[in-house]
Amino acid sequence: MRLWIASLLLVPMLAIASPDEDWKLILALDEGPRSQPSSLKEAKQFAKEHLVRQRQALAAFLSRHPADPRTVDARIRLASITATTGKVEEKQSWVDAAMREFQVIERDESVPHDKRAEAG
Repeated sequence: MRLWIASLLLVPMLAIASPDEDWKLILALDEGPRSQPSSLKEAKQFAKEHLVRQRQALAAFLSRHPADPRTVDARIRLASITATTGKVEEKQSWVDAAMREFQVIERDESVPHDKRAEAG
């Protein structure tokens, strides 16, 4: 429950943050959930909630900072999180959507070659 409430606080914080502050938050989320689960069931729930927070943070970043040079990185990260969530939740449509986004990035000639390769 505490994690769910914390995730509700995350998105409003992004509304007032600069692109650099938002990106630092995204990178901090790479560390994973901060709480230690007491069971396998709780660990799975923590992981699912953490994926939601990551998706929210990345979507907010892309929405609020579309001209930031890190948008390609955010798109790649978001597609990866979407694919992972799709696998965890057994939602093939999410995995398919993520794969389509990777293909769009890979084919976009305005995206730097190293980022296109990362998406491929």
